[in-house]
Amino acid sequence: MKLFKFLILLSVFISNCLVALPALNMGLTLGYGFSMKSQPGQDIAVSTALTNRYGAATTKSGLHLLGLTLGYLLTPIPKLTQLQSIIGVGLYQSTMKYHGTEIPAINYGGGDSLNYSYDDKSTALVLESKWLYNLKGWQPYVLIGLGLSNNRLANYSEVPTNPAGTAAPIAPYNDHSSQSFAYELALGVQKKIDQHFQLSADLRDLSYGDEFLTAPKGQYYNGNAKFKADALALYGIAINASYQF
Repeated sequence: MKLFKFLILLSVFISNCLVALPALNMGLTLGYGFSMKSQPGQDIAVSTALTNRYGAATTKSGLHLLGLTLGYLLTPIPKLTQLQSIIGVGLYQSTMKYHGTEIPAINYGGGDSLNYSYDDKSTALVLESKWLYNLKGWQPYVLIGLGLSNNRLANYSEVPTNPAGTAAPIAPYNDHSSQSFAYELALGVQKKIDQHFQLSADLRDLSYGDEFLTAPKGQYYNGNAKFKADALALYGIAINASYQF
């Protein structure tokens, strides 16, 4: 299913690239969103003698999105001037924070719990194709983007759920970066302010791929253990201000 979606998006984007490029368009995007699902729980053997159980991780803070776009405005069908398209590139950075509960030493019956958290930061460079239709001063549009993302999980920390309990934090997982396929889909509307400036708003679906943290290496830790996070799928509202030269 993911391959089928990728091929459809790629074919639409390529077809849009095979036309002339008359007008430069630059934009700044700000967005806020949320993850539709929590990260699943997992049992991790952090050493040969110790297995910890990590409950599902949820986000208490939403997605913060910042992006820069650069593209060309064109009319792909000369006889249909209401239909316009912008093709180009977008550079986006997204940040979120996840929280969960851990039960250490489940292979010894478990005990008091710990609260864990980590930061999730992704930077994506995508090729974008934006199709607009002029309708009495407003321009409804569909946007698709395909590219690559650099995903980084960092700042893992643990604190006792009950300060008076017996659970003690372990050495934190190491920060880790990984690269993955990324895509975006958006449905929105744009308003021309004057000959050069436009403002737009859209509902956006972003996907940045799988991620993980690595366990600390040392005498008492399994250096091959990984704290895994599923593909980061995000949904949000994005506001874009653009200038057309």
